[in-house]
Amino acid sequence: RQCADTDLRCATACWNVINALLTSVGGKEVSAHTSMIRHALRLAAADAKLHSEGEKPNILGLNAKNGPSPFVSIFIEALLHGSLELREQGALALAEIVELCDSKFISPF
Repeated sequence: RQCADTDLRCATACWNVINALLTSVGGKEVSAHTSMIRHALRLAAADAKLHSEGEKPNILGLNAKNGPSPFVSIFIEALLHGSLELREQGALALAEIVELCDSKFISPF
């Protein structure tokens, strides 16, 4: 939820933690928790929507250079190598990431 913080320093620190976790643990192990990560992103989106002026929530941690990168790699791992349920969660999570990110930050993927 800190990725949705309105303070850029806090959102950046949150992104750094998520990126470090993925780097040290690995996408395969983390992808098993896709459902929980997806739920956390929905909570962050709900928090961001409260503070957004537009209809689309602005999650600072995602709307930055390489912002969606750790999440995309987790969800793609779930989509490609998970059980049927995990694959479904990975696909839904990828769709939500696309909705939450500006096109310029999601387009490299």
